[in-house]
Amino acid sequence: MHVPTWNYQTVHLKGKLSFNDSKKSKLRSVGVLTKLYERMYFGEKEWKMSDAPKDYIEKRLDDIVAFKLEVKTIIAKSKLSQNRETEDFISVKNNMKKQKKFYLFETMHNLKK
Repeated sequence: MHVPTWNYQTVHLKGKLSFNDSKKSKLRSVGVLTKLYERMYFGEKEWKMSDAPKDYIEKRLDDIVAFKLEVKTIIAKSKLSQNRETEDFISVKNNMKKQKKFYLFETMHNLKK
């Protein structure tokens, strides 16, 4: 019996975890992540932390835990239809693009050119 599995990528990181509860660390963490992901997904229409009222950001900081992981081991795996027939692979890859899952599309494109 064949059980279908969706495409996926997974990464397991092992190492030393430390936490930093300072306001400065939390603001820096949120700022870096906001800039990275807002730009990635929304381009020039990205949301910026400065778009929010200062008191809103201050209130939300209590809900945030800033941490650092000193990575010692990385284990990664990708299942991206590489075991499928060429026609199926191309169809899945193109559907990733249509669904705006550009990272998966690019990764699949680079896997089989």
